[in-house]
Amino acid sequence: MTVTDTDSGFGPFDLAGPPSSLRRDFLVSDANSSAFSMISGDRWQDGRLVLTGPPSSGKSHLASIWSRESGAPFLNSRNIAELELDDIPAGVGVALDDADEAAAQPESEALLLHLLNFVFQNGGSVLLTANEPPARWPIGLPDLKSRLEAASLARVSRPDDKLLKGVLVKLFADRRVAVPPGVVEYVVSRMDRSFAEAARIVGEIDRCSLVEGRRISRRLAADVLNGKYG
Repeated sequence: MTVTDTDSGFGPFDLAGPPSSLRRDFLVSDANSSAFSMISGDRWQDGRLVLTGPPSSGKSHLASIWSRESGAPFLNSRNIAELELDDIPAGVGVALDDADEAAAQPESEALLLHLLNFVFQNGGSVLLTANEPPARWPIGLPDLKSRLEAASLARVSRPDDKLLKGVLVKLFADRRVAVPPGVVEYVVSRMDRSFAEAARIVGEIDRCSLVEGRRISRRLAADVLNGKYG
């Protein structure tokens, strides 16, 4: 079963199965095309790329694409200590999600510095995601600060209409929810411009539809947008 938003510029989305983090399911627009190109290239300063952008903007999806295609482990700030550096083959890197959170903790920022040094010495690359560039991170170690601030930067911007429509369609599809024509367009024209808000709205529409037995429609979407639910 598929759902298609014919005006979004994106194709049909498969409603079977869990949310996908594959390259083919990443929605490219002006807001993220530069970052998408960066993860496909090899022009990173000293093998380090910091990918920044608002929460729920697709940074983790991009990091997952690069991790899968490069064979690099995919970590987050909570499990960085679990990585065994000796298990990383020469020439292979690491993707670290929410790296700014790791850098903010004294016990993990030392691990992050060790990771950067190890991968660089072994000819690999490190892809880090964060909300802000390293210059704004509360880094205590001078060596870590200098290495991160010298890294290449890529940014995912706030969503344009095309991307936001595509994200909404994909979020509904991930929940295996069929969206009637016009509902996505209606929501995009009235919602706050953020990826996190898109996720919240889709979740509330789906929940209200299930709890109250209402079909998904512009009226239900209006109730959610007007704060009747949530």
